[in-house]
Amino acid sequence: SKEVSTSYEIGAKLSLLDRSLSLNLAAFQTDIKGAQQFAFFPSVGVQTTVSIDKIRARGFDIDVDYSTPFGLRLFGGYGYVDSTVKAFAGNPAAVGNRGPGAFKSTLMLGATQSFDLGGDLQLVPRIQFNHYGSIVWDVDNTPGTRRKPLSLLNGRLSLKSGERWEISAFGDNL
Repeated sequence: SKEVSTSYEIGAKLSLLDRSLSLNLAAFQTDIKGAQQFAFFPSVGVQTTVSIDKIRARGFDIDVDYSTPFGLRLFGGYGYVDSTVKAFAGNPAAVGNRGPGAFKSTLMLGATQSFDLGGDLQLVPRIQFNHYGSIVWDVDNTPGTRRKPLSLLNGRLSLKSGERWEISAFGDNL
């Protein structure tokens, strides 16, 4: 069967403190009918796709970006999702389980600043922390298939010449 999503969202975008602070807020609900889910059955060595009759995901997002008076830019965001299986003819016992494939929460915090080196050269360091909440991988929420929360620290150092060129070194999961 085909997958059909119906989404509702309400939010606000705010610009404050003489536009040095932006704040975005959103709340949403997504109803998914016929959600396609990869399934692996190791006991018989079968990989297949199952169709979950109905999943409801509700949550919210908050994003903030602040440019300080001395050039430091701070940014971040937080998101939360409550995803629940509402109907599944393939296994009615899965109704009420967490919906697969959606992080329970996400958090991102970062900072960057440009330093003028003379002429049109700039040195731009950036650091970013990402935290991903738990996630389940199957509709049955089988023990051992839930991934625990994960935190990553990423960094980048760029040398820029205006809009002409940029050289960057970066590291993920530092």
